[in-house]
Amino acid sequence: MSNVNLDANDIVTMFQVRATAELRRELDEVKWWEDRVRRGFVKRQHAERYIQASKRIIRTKRHILGIPEFPC
Repeated sequence: MSNVNLDANDIVTMFQVRATAELRRELDEVKWWEDRVRRGFVKRQHAERYIQASKRIIRTKRHILGIPEFPC
């Protein structure tokens, strides 16, 4: 077993990197759904719940990361 020494800054940095990656994935998800709606592949009413779920996650991640709130 190896001895891993992590200080608080290392833990915070790892958390921020993970949260930022998750934020990017959610932003990509919203763009993907909005693109499908724009191209007419999916009706807005069907995509809306996925878009809204991703936007809720985005708002939460921005809050966690300390990024100021602004509309998605």
